[in-house]
Amino acid sequence: MGIKVIVLSHKKPSLASIVFKNEAIQSLKKYGKWLLYGYRSLCAAYLVAKVAYLIKAEGIELVHHNDNLYQDRFTVAAAHLAGVPQVCRMRSFSQITGFEQKFIASTNPFICVSKAVRDFYLECGVPIEKIRAIYNGFNSTVYEQIRECEVSILRAEFGVSSQDILVSNIGRLDF
Repeated sequence: MGIKVIVLSHKKPSLASIVFKNEAIQSLKKYGKWLLYGYRSLCAAYLVAKVAYLIKAEGIELVHHNDNLYQDRFTVAAAHLAGVPQVCRMRSFSQITGFEQKFIASTNPFICVSKAVRDFYLECGVPIEKIRAIYNGFNSTVYEQIRECEVSILRAEFGVSSQDILVSNIGRLDF
């Protein structure tokens, strides 16, 4: 479709791990928390500004966050700074901290994969007008092409007769 996709990182270090780099933290802890917080704040501000610049320079019109605003907090802030709309697709139950609460106004919509996930984020303070439950798609036509002999093998494996109704569940259990 000609859509350019920019992935900031698939591997470590992530943006967050740079800001919270262990060696620097251990060294700065010796001199007090104020220096450590100053370091983190400067690194975070630099990363946010750099990503906001990238968003503007590339002409990005929409930023998509996948499942965790806390992990994406720097790109949430960068997209907010760049004035670009944001969509957040939520699959799991991740708490929204005070930092993310500040950026909920610039993230619209929150797309949740189930009513349970939607209800969780409503309880976390996401306004109802910003949240939608849209279930993951499933192409059933692929499974309508299964041959009768394959069905017979499956029924035999589970000890189910041809008169019994088979029901399957496609999903993910998350604890």
